[in-house]
Amino acid sequence: AVDTNPPPYYSLTRFAHRFIQDEHVAYRLPSILAFLGTIACLWAVLVRRVSALASFVGVVSILLTALAKNYVAEARPYALMVGLLSLALAAWQRVDDSKFYLLVLAVALAGSLSFHYYAILAFPVFFLAEAAVAVFDRRLRFPVWMALAAGLSPMLIFSGHLASVRQ
Repeated sequence: AVDTNPPPYYSLTRFAHRFIQDEHVAYRLPSILAFLGTIACLWAVLVRRVSALASFVGVVSILLTALAKNYVAEARPYALMVGLLSLALAAWQRVDDSKFYLLVLAVALAGSLSFHYYAILAFPVFFLAEAAVAVFDRRLRFPVWMALAAGLSPMLIFSGHLASVRQ
């Protein structure tokens, strides 16, 4: 079967293999590091909303998910995708604090799509969340909408790859 991962995933694993000779470790290390990043981002998101104890419980609960059990130690891009989506969530939560987070949001969303196309399934959540801000807070954050749109850029960049995989 044809593997449908976007090209940047293979570039990253080749890059890791340059520094770590054991290919089993080299191909899994990016996913393991991304999972650690997921934990850090989840903590950053939760600690702004709930107590430190509740944040700790939330972070520990991710260890019970299929991501931790099945995908972290695989040489597949799922943990990378989730790590970048977690970073995007943390950045979205902070866009009012600094314009820097707009860039982080756009790059993290684009990165998630660059590692696996399933990341597209998370985009409606970001769009709905931003729509909720517009409706309930009665403010349109146009730069956030632009960052969300910029996050979709890999779909245009890799459209040829997707078309060839479809055939």
